[in-house]
This record gives sequence, C-alpha cells and structure tokens, in this order.
Amino acid sequence: MTRSAVGLFAFLCYLVASAPLSRSQTPPSNAASDPAGNPVQFVYQPIDFKLDSDETPEHHAPETMAGGVAIFDYNKDGKLDIFFTNGADIKTLKKDSPKYSNRLFENDGQGHFTDVTEKAGLAGTGYDTGVAIGDYDNDGYEDIFLAGVHRNTLYHNNGDGTFTDVTAKAGLNKPDPEYGPLWAVAGAWIDVNNDGL
Repeated sequence: MTRSAVGLFAFLCYLVASAPLSRSQTPPSNAASDPAGNPVQFVYQPIDFKLDSDETPEHHAPETMAGGVAIFDYNKDGKLDIFFTNGADIKTLKKDSPKYSNRLFENDGQGHFTDVTEKAGLAGTGYDTGVAIGDYDNDGYEDIFLAGVHRNTLYHNNGDGTFTDVTAKAGLNKPDPEYGPLWAVAGAWIDVNNDGL
C-alpha cells in the first residue's frame, strides 16, 4: 500500500469516527435562516455550462486548467449572479466557436439562472483561465478582470447590464518586453494605497 493510500485511509477513518451516530429529522436551532426566520432551503438548479479546454492528444498545459468562476451581483439587483471563464481553440487561442464562450448567468432570485452572456458582451475572444471581480474605477459597479493565455482582459461594467472591453485603454494589452506574451491563471484586486480604488 502506498503512503498516499495509507494517508487517505487514515483520513477516511477519522471522518467516519467523528461523524454523529444519529441524525435528527429536525434542523438544529442554529440552522441558517433568512431575516423572516424561515430556514434556508437549497434547491438543485442546473446551469447549462460546460467547460471546454479543447483537449488534444498532445495534452498542452492550458488544457489541464480548470476554468475560473466568480459569484457577484453584476446588475446591483441584490441577487448573486454567476460568471464562468472558458477555453478556446488550443492551436489559435481564439474562441472560434460558441462552445468556448465565457458565460454570465443572471439570478432571478427564485433559484433560476438565465444566460445573459451575449447581451452583456462577455463571450470573450481568447483562452481565459481565471477571473477576478472588483470596481476598479469606483463607480459602484463591479468590473471583471480575466486572466488568460497570452492575453488578459479587463471589462468595464457600464451599469446597464453590459460590459466594455477596456484592456487596451488600461494598458493591459502589452506583452512582457523580455518574454513576450505570458500566461496568467488568476487575478486579484487590492487597494494598496487605501484611496478607495
């Protein structure tokens, strides 16, 4: 038995040993609830999205990456929406088919999500691997930074349900002077000088 198998077995034994002996049919008194005092109920709601990393027999490095996902309120309606990044054709690094589109799903607050990608202008153009959400211009609307292979993208939230690609305007379209186009897998927002931006 390998060391990792022994470790996994020990971990599973720990989980079984620490599990409660019986389960009550009524939720505990500290169960999560909404402001009206009703217990929160989770309902399975499928979302029509499939990550397509254009798998090939060559197994290129980007094919091994899971796509990025962000949960944020893009339209300020108080409901959390979901955004997924997606791959592209591995040889061209371009989204040459709808199967490679990034996807934005709007939450209606009733457990249903509607694909609003095209309306929002977020289908994308390149091989995207990561996403970070932040209000870079402090206008009250959350913007989207996409990390990708040979290209990062910055989308400005216009506040009307649409986004504009402002990558070039922000100076983010230039390759590294020494190494050329690079591959980013993630991004993050931080206010380093505490000025609110």
